[in-house]
Amino acid sequence: MNRSEEKIAKYIREHIREFREARGISQEELAEVIDRNKSTISDIERGKVGVNSVHLGLIAKKLGKPVQAFYPLSIRGVTKRGDLGSREHDLVTNFQKIMMYPELESALLDFVARLASFSNKSEFRRTIDSTVDLTKTLLNKD
Repeated sequence: MNRSEEKIAKYIREHIREFREARGISQEELAEVIDRNKSTISDIERGKVGVNSVHLGLIAKKLGKPVQAFYPLSIRGVTKRGDLGSREHDLVTNFQKIMMYPELESALLDFVARLASFSNKSEFRRTIDSTVDLTKTLLNKD
């Protein structure tokens, strides 16, 4: 495994553990979902063995997360800074981070729809700027 692949594998296993612990699910409970024993989940989380795509899908479902939440933003289609202005890039990147939490998806989409309905450009820009700043603050609290 090259260094880039190892970084991705590490990200995946760290997020399996993080999401499992956040949901209060034991390694044993998670192991049952993929028809394995507790030591397999422990080995996955410690990097002793990898996780295949089928098992990752089952794990994601049990943990209430979309599969893409287990992958780094760099490979999830996050826009490059040159594709958008800096504020727009920040907004898209932070939006994609928030969308990893299905419980926020509906509220966030409603909020964005309301933002899009503004007719006054300066009011819209002030709202976007404050939203980006607030989003960064909230995401950096963890």
